[in-house]
Amino acid sequence: MLILQSIALKLLDVLAESGPYILLGFAIAGVLHVLLPESVFSRVFGREGIKPLLRAIGLGSLIPICSCGVVPIGIGAYRGGAATGTVLAFMTAAPTLSPASVLLSLKLLGVSLTVWQVIMVAVGAFALGLLGNRLFVGLVKPKTETAPASKQPESELVTLEPMSCCAHHESEPVSLEPVSRKTEQPLDSCCESDSGGGAPAQKSSNKIYEMFRWTFADFGPSVSLDMLVGLIFAATVLTLVPSETIVLLTGSKTIWSLLLVVVVALPVYTCSMAALPVVFSFLAAGMSPGAAIAFIIAGPATNFGEMNAIRAQIGWRQSLYYFVSLVTVAVASGFLLDNVIQPPLPATVENAPHMHHHAAAYGWLQWVSIAVMAGMMLLEISRRIARFLPTSGPAAPKDCCNSKETSAPRETVMLEK
Repeated sequence: MLILQSIALKLLDVLAESGPYILLGFAIAGVLHVLLPESVFSRVFGREGIKPLLRAIGLGSLIPICSCGVVPIGIGAYRGGAATGTVLAFMTAAPTLSPASVLLSLKLLGVSLTVWQVIMVAVGAFALGLLGNRLFVGLVKPKTETAPASKQPESELVTLEPMSCCAHHESEPVSLEPVSRKTEQPLDSCCESDSGGGAPAQKSSNKIYEMFRWTFADFGPSVSLDMLVGLIFAATVLTLVPSETIVLLTGSKTIWSLLLVVVVALPVYTCSMAALPVVFSFLAAGMSPGAAIAFIIAGPATNFGEMNAIRAQIGWRQSLYYFVSLVTVAVASGFLLDNVIQPPLPATVENAPHMHHHAAAYGWLQWVSIAVMAGMMLLEISRRIARFLPTSGPAAPKDCCNSKETSAPRETVMLEK
């Protein structure tokens, strides 16, 4: 009983310390979700070259999704003609360099480790993509075939899976080139017609509503539940695992200890934000900074599920190259950090084993953060439980507002050849 109480108190401490930064990251992700549509990320990939590669890494650092949501976007861009190396570089950079992940890393791992983490991931993603474009230049799928000038350009639709494992909405077809929207008939629906002429104020309020809805009712809850698992694991490690054991296995600053960390990270299926509390607990228990960075790079990106998706949709050679390259980048970054750069541990990590805060010591911001995080976690738990419960009650009448099939035709996004 005392052990469970200690784990619960440690969990509360970690959540109180990181909660405000997690919510700030969620808010930034919500703003980016509203301002930057999914089509932007697919449209700017291009083919081979330095500029498309840099654009993919740069825009990947802005994308508001976790690591498991990057793969569908990358596969969709590849099907639209993006170069293989550019797609793989995007998949490498996007999860670790997202604003939410960087903010949480700043709080848990400190400025020094976060800066080196960002630099190494960006450089590693660029090198991975550049070499991948050279190796697989003949395997790039063409966007479209050349059409006769007299014929009307054919349209190509690329429908991506839901943008993130942390989101519950369905993605619309996403274009991979500048688009022109065409509808066969004007919209004829009592629900979809404009009643107010599309006033700018109404559009602005709709965007604000969408930002809050997506952040705190869609993206936030599922990521929060994934993070809860990581936070519980972190609290358990801080409470039960002797620091001598962690130091013995991962504190030697050798290539073998880094490879051991990568092997441990392979079966882990977690988003990059959920991995940060785990790394924080390992650091506090004695893991070397290089091993921690190796886990952050390799863990979320090299799990078996994502590797299999890349193998099936892009190719086994590309999947093998991606896996070997990520392991190489992770081990090289960790070895360089431990034996050359040697950054100091942040104060948050050094004080973690001695965190014994009391509830009265938390400020109002920490309490609000804990309450919001707990609410989102409970919301996601209730949703997942509801999936296994049978539905009851009479079906709602099908009209033009709630039927699945509406009389208005869907808009088709057409690629211009």
